[in-house]
Amino acid sequence: MDDMEVLILNNLKKIGYELYDRVKPLNLSHQKAVLKEYGKLHAVSFALRDQHPDQFRTLINSKDFMRGFFALKGIQKSVQKAVNEAMDIFREKGDFTLAEKLERIFYKNPGELALDLFRMDKDNPEAVILHGDCWNNNFMYKYENHDRLSPSKVMILDWQLSAIRSPVFDLSYFIYATASSEGVEQFDELMELGSDPEKLFPFSALRTHWRKYALYGLIFTIFILKFGLCEKEDAPELADLAEDDDMGDFLNVTLKNKDLYYERLRPAISTRLRRHFEGEIWQKKSL
Repeated sequence: MDDMEVLILNNLKKIGYELYDRVKPLNLSHQKAVLKEYGKLHAVSFALRDQHPDQFRTLINSKDFMRGFFALKGIQKSVQKAVNEAMDIFREKGDFTLAEKLERIFYKNPGELALDLFRMDKDNPEAVILHGDCWNNNFMYKYENHDRLSPSKVMILDWQLSAIRSPVFDLSYFIYATASSEGVEQFDELMELGSDPEKLFPFSALRTHWRKYALYGLIFTIFILKFGLCEKEDAPELADLAEDDDMGDFLNVTLKNKDLYYERLRPAISTRLRRHFEGEIWQKKSL
């Protein structure tokens, strides 16, 4: 009996939770609601590490699913293809400045760059247990009084990419992947929701981590938006994936709506690259 494990499932739709339209960017209220939940999640790691270090070490002694994803057969090839397609679309739109800056950032395979970012030590006092898979389809929302603009509760789903790293791996992926023009304009405010007012992870530390690790969020956003914006019938079904299949080929989705992809991706890329090339991540001067 001691070796038994129990998995309890709950139908969230039956208790009032709904998915957001995966094709649309989140509005500011939804972004804030998710970031507050991430703040709570990350704070648990800081508290456990501080108050119960032995228990925390037991929790983090598990497989690194995030690194494992980038080690899957064909994934780095697929991510590189997505970045190349993004640069081509920006050039087609006459957005040569952003295309050139993207090319300068991705001086080598973006999958390899992601692996470089994974060097952060699990024993680092500012590493936390991450959600890891932060795109639109992995959150469900509950609303009060039929108000679909402001959720009252959020449920975080799908933890298969969870790992122990800087909070910025979650924050950058989420903000970039759900970015809208409104969200970009409120970038400072959103970032403050990712820091800890109790000083376990102050805003100054968040800014330092953002400079070092936020490229991860951009890499995953360029890759994941292809799936978020594809037609339902074109979306790959993971249940059909055989163990020895090439994951990169399996996830090779044809991008049909390049205009929508460009519209969704540009706010994330312009925000990230402005901070990358201008040095100070909190400037708001438009490219």
